[in-house]
Amino acid sequence: MSSATWTTYAARLPRVHGLLWALGTCFRERVASARIGGAVLSLLLLAAPLGEYSRASGSGPRLYVPPPSASPSISNLGFGPSDVGRLNHMIRSINPSSPLNGRGSLMVSLGLRWRVDPLLIALWQYESGMGTTGINSPNNGGNLTWGAAREAESLHGCARGPSSLGHVWATCPSLSSGLALWFDYVHTYYVKKRGIRSFFKLVCAYNPCSDSAPYGYPCGSDYGRGILRLIAHTAGPPTRIWRLAPPPSCRGSLRPPQLVARRAACASPSA
Repeated sequence: MSSATWTTYAARLPRVHGLLWALGTCFRERVASARIGGAVLSLLLLAAPLGEYSRASGSGPRLYVPPPSASPSISNLGFGPSDVGRLNHMIRSINPSSPLNGRGSLMVSLGLRWRVDPLLIALWQYESGMGTTGINSPNNGGNLTWGAAREAESLHGCARGPSSLGHVWATCPSLSSGLALWFDYVHTYYVKKRGIRSFFKLVCAYNPCSDSAPYGYPCGSDYGRGILRLIAHTAGPPTRIWRLAPPPSCRGSLRPPQLVARRAACASPSA
């Protein structure tokens, strides 16, 4: 799926889920006594809140909905949808002093653009304490080497930087450019060029034990499991998405033009 198609799909989610919510409510009114109706309604209402929250959050990309995945992947780490608030909460829980705090909106946008689960930014904790320590902080908190940076689709203003531990690092003019480079690199180099989609294959290539073990750093699968545990303990469930008031009934209190629109929606299941 192209980046443009992916973005279009995400933008249409609110309209699709809103329609499902309306149809589900009306379906309940008509087949409340049928067990099959209740089962179908549950599926409809499970999907609907995503669109409702996204629409209530204002303009722009506010919600990352990962595609289906049987195991942790670059585009779906397995923790469900993530909105701006969830990203900010996770970063604040990991490191309250991180310069990434308050950048949730940018990371959701970059996740949508590059088809990378934005929760993967937790990897930066193992690389640089979320952009607070090391020679590359804060703007290259993912510790991309200059050679790695050049594998991205664009350098995003970044250039050749300092050297240490046998590597020449990339240096970026701002945190925003560093984040853009990192999301771009993860998708372009691993997914597009190498065909890697598995999360564990990513981390084994990103931080091989041949590179980190001599210095006593976590590496390979252990590095990956640590990242997943960190996300599980700090991101929390997407509660702001699921805890919504139930939709109004198709009968009763709504007034025109809302009543007219609701009645039209109610008529559609039997059309």
